[in-house]
Amino acid sequence: MQRHTDSYSDFDAYLFYKKGVLYRFLKKSYLQHFKVFKASGLYSSLIEQQLILPFKQIKQSEDHIIIKPNQLDFVSQPTQWSLPHLMHVAHQTLKIQKLALNYNMTLKDAAAHNFTFVDDQAILIDTTSFEQHDGVGGWKALKQFIEQFIVPAFYHKYFYRSIKSIFLEHRNGIDLAKASAELPLRSWLNIYCLLLIHLPNKIKHRKSSGIQSVKKQLKIIRFLEDFVTYFKVSRSSLWREYTLDNHSDAYFDERKAILSSILEKVEVKSALDIGANTGMYTSFLNQKTVRTIGVEQDAHAVSKAFQQTKSVYHISFIELSELNVKAELSICFAVVHHLFFSALCSFEKIAQVLHKSTEKYLLIEWIDLKDEMVQKISFAERAQHYSEQAFNDFFAPYFSLKEQHKLKSNVHRTLFLFEKVDIFATPNGEVAQLVRAQDS
Repeated sequence: MQRHTDSYSDFDAYLFYKKGVLYRFLKKSYLQHFKVFKASGLYSSLIEQQLILPFKQIKQSEDHIIIKPNQLDFVSQPTQWSLPHLMHVAHQTLKIQKLALNYNMTLKDAAAHNFTFVDDQAILIDTTSFEQHDGVGGWKALKQFIEQFIVPAFYHKYFYRSIKSIFLEHRNGIDLAKASAELPLRSWLNIYCLLLIHLPNKIKHRKSSGIQSVKKQLKIIRFLEDFVTYFKVSRSSLWREYTLDNHSDAYFDERKAILSSILEKVEVKSALDIGANTGMYTSFLNQKTVRTIGVEQDAHAVSKAFQQTKSVYHISFIELSELNVKAELSICFAVVHHLFFSALCSFEKIAQVLHKSTEKYLLIEWIDLKDEMVQKISFAERAQHYSEQAFNDFFAPYFSLKEQHKLKSNVHRTLFLFEKVDIFATPNGEVAQLVRAQDS
């Protein structure tokens, strides 16, 4: 049994792995709450509305219960979200709290980390977030909710900080007193800032004495719902507008046609859209029932992608190599030149990261030096090493070429379909091919 690293802050339960399967161990201190959670009908209602990750009860004794949640290939974190992601999770949290009150229960924990995205919807993955409610006490997790959702939203607005950077620095949210001291004077004119952040003593008083009825608690929840529904920050970025402004519809349609033809020849159930931008191909693949995750390093592009798919996350290419994210098909459109010239990645490094994240096939776009977008970012020192021959030479130990498609809509661009090969190190340290992935 291997205990999960994120379980040490929960006094009532912990996660553990056994033979690669994730389980949750519920301690004796939580058993009564858990029994009410199931018997009251709250769990069934949450399942019906797709608000919580389903589980099966595996073992029960007098002092503990073990449950097995549905296994997820990928669990996103707040450090990978955009502002719309965070506001959607906030909305789901409030929706769950209102539902829980109908069953005389309440959310004792309103942490953003308790959610992930499944099938384009945020769902609760922490089963032990609930406890019984007597009908007169206040929402204990209200202050935590404000610190994890409301305060980061205003830091994003006033300090131009990404949600990613905020949660990397403040995993448990930002303390109200700290936020009140740091936010600019003009934030006092915002009614939400005034009532939820700049009057922390009033919030603390409510928390300690309790909102004296469910009716009053629902009133403040509606106030919070108005905030998360209408709070928006409008900003532009080069890459957010890049997709529509720099290429013709014919170019995007040709890519889609090639991708569709490939999906007819190879069987894949999962995909990774690397450099997803505003999520055009992430959404396209999901519509074709290929479960797809998009990764994009531009925060504003991720925010815009949210309008058509919630499956694009704020993850850079280098971070991808550190995550255990894999898919049967990886697509990498118009990314290689950015990595080579802007991120200073070698072709070999790019190939290594893609090999690690790809289980079967890689569809990657090569753009030569004559292309207008490459000319904008290239420089002589690296341009002399940037060639299609060098690209293929460095990818050869990691992938075998299956198809090559020279684009008619842009003569400087080519799509390569590669098949992953297993590799091993020879005694002199060189990389050698072993066997195709599908034969291993």
